[in-house]
Amino acid sequence: MLAAMRSRRLLVPVACGLAAAGLAGLAVVAAARPQGGDLSALVRMAAQPPLGPDALARDPSFHVLPKNSYDGQFYWAVAADPLATGSVHDDLDDPPYRYGHPLYSWLALLASGGQVRALPEALVAVGLLAMLVAGTAAGLLAVALGRSAWWGLAVALNPGLLVAVMNDLAEPLAAALLLLGLLAYVRGRRGAAIAAFALASFAKEPLLLVAPALAAWELVRRRTTLRDAAALAAAPLPALAWWVWLRVQLGSWPFAGGAGGLGTPLEGWRRALLENGRKLYLLDPDTYQMADAHIALLLATGALLAVLAAVALRLRGPADAAFLPLVLILVCVTIAVTGYPKDLLRAAAFALVLAPFLGRSAAAALGDAPEREPERQPQGVQQAQGRHEPVVERERPGRDVVDAQEA
Repeated sequence: MLAAMRSRRLLVPVACGLAAAGLAGLAVVAAARPQGGDLSALVRMAAQPPLGPDALARDPSFHVLPKNSYDGQFYWAVAADPLATGSVHDDLDDPPYRYGHPLYSWLALLASGGQVRALPEALVAVGLLAMLVAGTAAGLLAVALGRSAWWGLAVALNPGLLVAVMNDLAEPLAAALLLLGLLAYVRGRRGAAIAAFALASFAKEPLLLVAPALAAWELVRRRTTLRDAAALAAAPLPALAWWVWLRVQLGSWPFAGGAGGLGTPLEGWRRALLENGRKLYLLDPDTYQMADAHIALLLATGALLAVLAAVALRLRGPADAAFLPLVLILVCVTIAVTGYPKDLLRAAAFALVLAPFLGRSAAAALGDAPEREPERQPQGVQQAQGRHEPVVERERPGRDVVDAQEA
């Protein structure tokens, strides 16, 4: 009977996961069908040197593009040279930065069985599986926080994650690990939470801040010992050790070249608004119509993030603590991120996927809500009950309230 009840509780979270994977699959089909269904086209590999020749040397049938390349080609390159010991890493635009978040590429290499020719299919498979896991974890997290499991649809309806799946990018994997880590944390499984946050740090750099933020929140709320908080805060250490390896192997740190798209707070948002305002008066119809939509997206996304940040500042639950460092990063992104709608949606994906879980009280989230105080009875009733005398109710003239009076 317990097994049947647990199965029923899993139905909605799994449905949310299937919805996320299903929509992501439709996005993949929409992107691949114009290229005859060739999934190597989703890597968006530039035909010109340096990476194009690398791909064609390993797979002559690889679908390269004459222009409009994108970041999926860098994940393919890391998978083809996973420890930066071969020749492919020399052809990257910024090798230390590209290797700073290698987990998606590593998992794709494992899924391909070590076959470089199978990497395009493996990248798609890992992305779709990550969407399934993320949607299911979001539904389970909602239940753990006392909310409807249908909030797990926040993954399926996150446009940044859909953009990432159809371009062979790491955001779905990172979101899945973020949600799994929070789910384990809320359920009191600290070891599993630390492991998930450690892996998330290998998926995307902003997630290095989540575990330390949770540890600080615990200390502020006096919910744990200094030793336990330190163990949680140390979750990113394996990723930082990997960065040390990159410093030794590649000669610089992941952000030494200025990559990452961070700068003066709000400057990237301001410049994107002004640039698109200028584009409204250009003659090309595609340009000014996209500028219209881009301005609306900037303003709506910025306002939504500001409202969510105001909710999270109350620090009532673990999702609030995880959300704040992510939104602080968004405040500081440069026009390299805000200048393109798809990149803005990708950057905001982690913060927005946490939106349904903000504002949940810490006590309820950790399962130790304070006991309710007994309700006080009117003084007249207490006196009457103390003397075991009957209580007679009568209506006062001119009022609709019924009071308890002594006989």
